[in-house]
Amino acid sequence: MNQRKNYVASVVERKRIRNLCISASVLAIVAASPALAQTTVLTPTSSNYDLLTHAGTDQYVEVSSGSDAYLMRGDSNGYSNSGNPVVPVPAGGVGILYSKGGNWQNGIGSTGSSGTDLGWFYVPNNAPIIKVDSGATLTVAGKEITGSDEEFYFYSMFQGAGGEVRFGEGKWTLWGPYSLTNVTLLNNAHVRSGGGYEPWGGCCSGHTSAPNTVSGWLAGASTSILDVNAGSLTVNGVATAAHAFTGVVNVNSGGTFTVGDSTHASAVFGDPTGNTAQININGGALSGYGTIDGNLASGGVIQPGGVSGVPGGLTVNGNLTLQNASILKTSMTTSGTSGLTVNGNMVAAGEMDIDIASGSYGNGVFPLLAVNGGTITGSFNRVLTTGSVGDVITGLMQTSSGFTIVTEKGTSPQVFSHVVYANRMALTNFVGSLYDAMAMTPVTGAKVDTWITPIGEIENISRDGLGYDQKTYGLSAGAMHRFESHGGVVGVAVSYRRGDMAVKNVPDTARTNAFDFAVYGGADVDELRFEGSAFYNILSADTTRPMGAFGTPKASQDGYVYGFSGQISHTMFRSLLTPYVRGMYARNHLEAASETGSLQFDLMHRAINANTFLVDLGLRAHVLNPEPGRRIKVDAGLAWRYDLSDPGETAHIGFANFVSGDNTYFWRGDSKHAAVADVDVSGQVTDRLEIYGRLGGTRPRPRRAGERSAGVTSRC
Repeated sequence: MNQRKNYVASVVERKRIRNLCISASVLAIVAASPALAQTTVLTPTSSNYDLLTHAGTDQYVEVSSGSDAYLMRGDSNGYSNSGNPVVPVPAGGVGILYSKGGNWQNGIGSTGSSGTDLGWFYVPNNAPIIKVDSGATLTVAGKEITGSDEEFYFYSMFQGAGGEVRFGEGKWTLWGPYSLTNVTLLNNAHVRSGGGYEPWGGCCSGHTSAPNTVSGWLAGASTSILDVNAGSLTVNGVATAAHAFTGVVNVNSGGTFTVGDSTHASAVFGDPTGNTAQININGGALSGYGTIDGNLASGGVIQPGGVSGVPGGLTVNGNLTLQNASILKTSMTTSGTSGLTVNGNMVAAGEMDIDIASGSYGNGVFPLLAVNGGTITGSFNRVLTTGSVGDVITGLMQTSSGFTIVTEKGTSPQVFSHVVYANRMALTNFVGSLYDAMAMTPVTGAKVDTWITPIGEIENISRDGLGYDQKTYGLSAGAMHRFESHGGVVGVAVSYRRGDMAVKNVPDTARTNAFDFAVYGGADVDELRFEGSAFYNILSADTTRPMGAFGTPKASQDGYVYGFSGQISHTMFRSLLTPYVRGMYARNHLEAASETGSLQFDLMHRAINANTFLVDLGLRAHVLNPEPGRRIKVDAGLAWRYDLSDPGETAHIGFANFVSGDNTYFWRGDSKHAAVADVDVSGQVTDRLEIYGRLGGTRPRPRRAGERSAGVTSRC
């Protein structure tokens, strides 16, 4: 022992550093002797307790409720090892004394901050652990000696049992692991958690970075300093006006300061009345689920929450200044975010990282950084996003009050592509009605027919919980001129359609207005009949997507369609049957559009283009033909339709009000195969007036559609 003391003394003299290392190792105690299970309980009337005397016999010295103990330099006779008398223990208190160490002046003031001095070296490894019960206090007394670089080190020396440990003026380094209840730093106290100098060639290696916990308050005077140098220090208590921290916290490289672990989101650290605490992240890390009442400056890592998969936020009731070296680490899961709330001003700089956990996301708003009641100046040097959210649209919304991740269902754009597809199908019906009009023309010698027809259509398409119901009504009109030669026909037609769409399983709707224009005609060539049409369509659509409390995104869109069709037919069996093959090509276009009405969920889509190429193989039966005494004609048609184009719906989507990636929505609701049937009936009222009706339907497996019309034809 004397040899080690001499070695330490020489090191101290050479470095002009004086250190204290008081340690207590339960493992060493247990290994040394079973007798160390003994505990001495101190009460207000107890005599002073000499640590050296009880080393090796006591495992614990317990400060009982109602007692005020003072850990200070001196022996039971009131003398230091230099023979100098010590300042006595304050009246009403009980001393926990230790006399070995350097020849420094000793003493304590009544508050531990009166300016008197105290110097220590070490206590053997089997020194008792000091337990502080609820209702008891332990004041660690002393200060730096003027002109020296003295530090006091405590290695697993204290154990909180509900009481309060106070650190007086001086430098105190805590090596853990520690689990204290309440801690107060008095005036000019400088406490270091972890790190620091390890005397005796590294006697306490591995404990300078151990995790330390304060389960109650951690208070501090305005002149106090708390350094988190290595390992972690977690504060889980709640600061109050009576137990506020108004000093400075420095979280240095290798250290992590946590305010509220994942089970203590109610934790509060700092000054709840004035937010005067100052926390500096100097290369270290700050984490937690609680609240900081103070100002924060970071050149290190801020990680709200901190436990993977457990969302929760960190709140700063003060100002936040981020430096270029800072990293703000945020994260989100399907159940929430780990984000930062600043109730003050913020200066942005450095890097912001967003980690997105895998999972099934729907419509959601995930605040990552919220600045309330203040302003944001500066900007992040870069924002990095990692992870995947699956089949949703994802965007980072930046406003004057913070950053938010917004996710929206990947199926949200379906109303836009449904508009295109429904218009395509309605236009197909319009083109089909032109061929029916030519087929239904009776041979009366009239050269010009004019007609007008109210029309109605219904369409229902559904697959995998997606799809729409569409109801359309309108008016169609046209004129045909027939030639005597080769059964020639030339005509023009126009129609107006009003459509009302309801998207399945969501409240989204669309209202469309469409105008169709066509020229058509046909003639017999030998035994075949050739017919065709060219058409143009103008479309306008208004879509709405109610999003509850987030508003209703709305968009107005314009589009057009152009194309042509052709048919070859041949009459058989004395004009009773006419097989035919028909082809139709159309180019569909819907202009790009952006929604308004919901800051978070407004979408924009790029122009939607789709090609339609349909082929019908059909048979038309002339069930009844006009003849003397019968002025009724009935035709029935049946065809198999094949879609040579892709019947799927595609839209390229992003958010309208903030940056998002390019998202592609695709849904194949319809089938490439369909059965088409129709019945046309006309009746001649007079030589110049005819009434007629048409009923048709289309049925692929996922789609059911029908059309009906009734009209009047005037012949001259």
